[in-house]
Amino acid sequence: MPEFSIPKDPIEGLAIAVALILLGSLVGSVLHQLRRPPQRKDNVVHFRKPVAHGGYGMSRYVPMRRRPKDPKVTLLAWMFVLVVGLFWLPTLDFDWQDHGVRYSQGKGTSEVPRTIEGHARVRDVDTVVVAGVPVRLDGVDGPELGTRTGNAAKRWMVEYLRGKTVTCKLNGERTYDRFVGRCHEGGNDIGAAAISAGHAFDCRRYSGGRYRHLETPAAKSRIPRSAYC
Repeated sequence: MPEFSIPKDPIEGLAIAVALILLGSLVGSVLHQLRRPPQRKDNVVHFRKPVAHGGYGMSRYVPMRRRPKDPKVTLLAWMFVLVVGLFWLPTLDFDWQDHGVRYSQGKGTSEVPRTIEGHARVRDVDTVVVAGVPVRLDGVDGPELGTRTGNAAKRWMVEYLRGKTVTCKLNGERTYDRFVGRCHEGGNDIGAAAISAGHAFDCRRYSGGRYRHLETPAAKSRIPRSAYC
């Protein structure tokens, strides 16, 4: 079973709140359209448009017809908003493991071997893709991608792994689309290398403190430590 916790990222919390509000509004709109009586096509609303007439201070009001709202248009508009939201939210690239969500491998993951090897594509300083398998570096607390320190850390990892073969040993846990494990190149732990280079921290919650001695004063002065660790 996944271990859920309250999101610590304010952007993620805001996105979830907006999604819940939109969903609630859609349900309310549907119920309102189902309960409201049918409107007459000749519905007239009086006294909407003033027209000057006669002498000084005199005016008359011309009735103005109003087209009744079509419930199908309302439902289609809400469906469009939800579809756009479903495609937009994944682009925020939330680091779900950083919010305490981990679970053991379940159905559909048994075909992924516990040891994978190949050239790595870098997502950020604590996530690499090896042999088509995204791997979250176990026990590494990297800065968020999109921040100045996060982008610098990713660039460092790209250069560090350029042209090298990476071997990852998975521990059987997952964090959404990523498999959790430790990765090495030439016998060197790439998570430990990132921490010793000042681009990440040790995450004691998952590492047990094995990388703590590698943390640098420079990293402590410029990178915020994640609260979940």
